[in-house]
Amino acid sequence: MLVMSMGLMTACSTDEPGKAGAGAQNGDATKTKDGTEKGDSNETTKAMATTVEVKNAEPDFPCHSILIETKESAPVQFDLVLTRDMPSPGYKNTIDRIDAPKDGVIVARMTALPPEGASLTVMEPAQLRFQLGSLEAGDYRFELHSRESKDAEYVQLVTVSLAAK
Repeated sequence: MLVMSMGLMTACSTDEPGKAGAGAQNGDATKTKDGTEKGDSNETTKAMATTVEVKNAEPDFPCHSILIETKESAPVQFDLVLTRDMPSPGYKNTIDRIDAPKDGVIVARMTALPPEGASLTVMEPAQLRFQLGSLEAGDYRFELHSRESKDAEYVQLVTVSLAAK
């Protein structure tokens, strides 16, 4: 939040541990060599990313496009958008969940339900959107696990390396 007071702009923090700006009061934060910030309370928080880039995808990548969308928010939030060919029109793709990054790995789980009844076998592109939220600066591996029914086991479908800066 920004507060305008007599022509001076001051940044306010949330005072919640783990949130961007935590431990920094009245702009007293200083950046360290590794990109972290230290405030008056000597708490260390990682710098939040303002951009995310795709570093690489696995060689037999089953999607034909990868896009990172940046949302205007504070802190900045990101969506990963994949375009994947589905074997026929009418597939219902549901994002079941996206796990918060753990040790640099973001795991997303989805269910791709085929259409009921008879259908054409025609490759049709489908857009899959994964809300990554705000990320700390660093390297991440995004893994997409998919299943063909609600009772089936998830199978890893895609791995993408990301760089959040």
